Amino acid sequence: MYAKIPLNKIKKIAIIQTDCKKTMSQVKAEYGCQYIMNGGIYNFSTHKPYCKLRANGVTYADDGMGYWMYGWDEGKDIKMIHSDDMRNYLNGIACVAMIKDGKNTILNYNSDMGGARPRTAIGLDNSGNLVMCCNKVNKTIEQTREIMRSYGCVSALNLDGGGSSQADFNGSKLTSGRRVANWICVWVEQSTKNPYTEPIGLVRQGNRGNAVRWVQWALNNKGYNCGKVDGIFGSGTKLAVMLVQKANGLVADGIVGDKTKEVLR
Repeated sequence: MYAKIPLNKIKKIAIIQTDCKKTMSQVKAEYGCQYIMNGGIYNFSTHKPYCKLRANGVTYADDGMGYWMYGWDEGKDIKMIHSDDMRNYLNGIACVAMIKDGKNTILNYNSDMGGARPRTAIGLDNSGNLVMCCNKVNKTIEQTREIMRSYGCVSALNLDGGGSSQADFNGSKLTSGRRVANWICVWVEQSTKNPYTEPIGLVRQGNRGNAVRWVQWALNNKGYNCGKVDGIFGSGTKLAVMLVQKANGLVADGIVGDKTKEVLR
């Protein structure tokens, strides 16, 4: 399961520290974010984070090692930085950098991060989107990197894995009973009403007009960036439809029928 969130729609990205005291649903309900995923690795006994972690100007972990990591102040400014510069940003998280500047990194991780297991990852793609990925199928870090590449990522960071893997992407959920030390939360700008009339019947590639605009506006509003709302159902719109279908357990055929419309409302 994954989500692509246009950076220009992001109001805020925050790392919420709970020291394993709150569930994902509790954190989402308390903070009102649309997207949430388990964050970085941590000590199971002390609940203290490992590697590098900085949240709202407070450094919670700094092991003295050098990492490629993500840093940001508000959210839409997120970018890959070196850990030497972490204190120049209000927020930062490190784990295993997989892709940087469009190229594979030299992977460096401990044995307890290895093997095939469920994985979570974040990245930035070549179309200006934040990519959040949560996979319950066992994957190695190398396989996770290829998955993030398939989503168009030019930078990507593997996060925690195993039994911690869980996410809620604007209502699309993968759950776990585990409470984790920290959560990555994303808030996006949302309009409450689609300005276009919901279409009757199927909407598919090759269609034009306001029926397509309804689909495109709803896709962008849900965080599945299909580009400009131009009323032309092209390959970009079809791909975004397939993404939302796949994320919600529907047949990913790129055709907007009743079940897909229900998700998009």
